[in-house]
Amino acid sequence: MHETRPSTPTVSVVIAAFNARKFIDEQLDGLSKQTYKPVEVIVSDNGSTDGLAEYLGRHPLRDELNLVVVASADKAGAAHARNVGVSAASGELIAFCDADDVVKPHWLERMVAAAQTNDIVGGGGEISSLNPPKRTAATLSEQGRTPTFRIAPGCSAAIWTDVYEELGGMDTSFARLEDTEFSIRAQLKGYKFDFVEEALFAYRLRDTLRGCWGQGIHEGESVERLNAMYGDVFPKITTEMWAQTIGWLAIHNPLTPRRLGGTDGHEWVRRVAWFTGRALASSRMRHARSSSTA
Repeated sequence: MHETRPSTPTVSVVIAAFNARKFIDEQLDGLSKQTYKPVEVIVSDNGSTDGLAEYLGRHPLRDELNLVVVASADKAGAAHARNVGVSAASGELIAFCDADDVVKPHWLERMVAAAQTNDIVGGGGEISSLNPPKRTAATLSEQGRTPTFRIAPGCSAAIWTDVYEELGGMDTSFARLEDTEFSIRAQLKGYKFDFVEEALFAYRLRDTLRGCWGQGIHEGESVERLNAMYGDVFPKITTEMWAQTIGWLAIHNPLTPRRLGGTDGHEWVRRVAWFTGRALASSRMRHARSSSTA
């Protein structure tokens, strides 16, 4: 933790974006209503094919938000997009949010307040605002933590620019949970962390089964990588865990009436994919270890 920090730092908001034109207006509107004004909003375009950059170039909030678009299409992934965005930022503090979510008016003000005594800050999410009523039965993963570490999610985080640079940015080899890896690495190096549930944003759930499947697969794979890197960040897969999972999937099958325990099909698919991703990654790692010792 650095000894002194400015009480009213300049803040650059960085948004990693890919084909986000249909959503980004809501997020930019949320940023325009912040009680603490950012010095700039940087959208890092990770290879969009929906005309995002051209659209933002003439956006009605362009001047008010000091909106800047940077290209990060040379490597796919939110980690790379965020790193490129930070490299273009002028603010003393970096705030991250996602293109398809919406920050609440006091989001940035509360992040800045918590950052006065911390190096990295995470903010809380809610799912009722942006999702259909049938989807609100789903839950966010336990916010801001694994069983052993605190987490600043990439969709709601504030990090001092010099800290981000000292840590070398986010690991671009992660397709998902790059924010979890970054948070763990920061804490292991002694940086001070806090999570502020009142720094609120609205989180948008994946709205297609394909999107839920991809999200679950990549997160499951990333969980196993994190466990291999940092030592059981998440509970290991056990026979008991598999039994509990199969039981949950059977009881909460979307074909089952809701009054009997049926759940939303999107959440069910995401959970199947999450465990599938873990199983596949675990199998690959065991095979790699066996090959290296053969």
